[in-house]
Amino acid sequence: MLLPKSRLSALVAGVLLSLSLLHGAARAQTEPAGVTRQEVAAWLAGEGHPPNIHNDSHGESIVSSSIDGVNFDIYFYACTGERCTSVQFAAGWTPLAKATPDAVNAWNRDKRYVKAYLDHTNNLWGEYDIDLTASAYPQLHKALARFDSSIVEFKTYFGG
Repeated sequence: MLLPKSRLSALVAGVLLSLSLLHGAARAQTEPAGVTRQEVAAWLAGEGHPPNIHNDSHGESIVSSSIDGVNFDIYFYACTGERCTSVQFAAGWTPLAKATPDAVNAWNRDKRYVKAYLDHTNNLWGEYDIDLTASAYPQLHKALARFDSSIVEFKTYFGG
């Protein structure tokens, strides 16, 4: 029995979709876990955030960029060679009048992703940790979007 052309087209489309999903799943399984600093820098550039790979004051290789006029750094953890399966976005400000211990505690109580703290010199920090053991780029896209909106809100909340 021959299928009508419309049903045949739908069947072919379904088969092609299934094959593309299987190919995507197989590709995801063969992609190495985590990211390198160079991959993150290239990804940030593609997202419109010019990156800079450099060493921080402790000699650790990090990637820096900015969001809404706020400089931020990306630190790399759980590394095997150059590939790391955990990163942390971090932004800091010199002491701000609105960044009181009560305000920091209220932020941490009410907000889920970016956590705030005051360091030993009363500088305000906002940090966001990301696990990249699987599907690194979808995680990075979500994290950057959350960090972007949170940093804007963080800056307004603390008057930075």
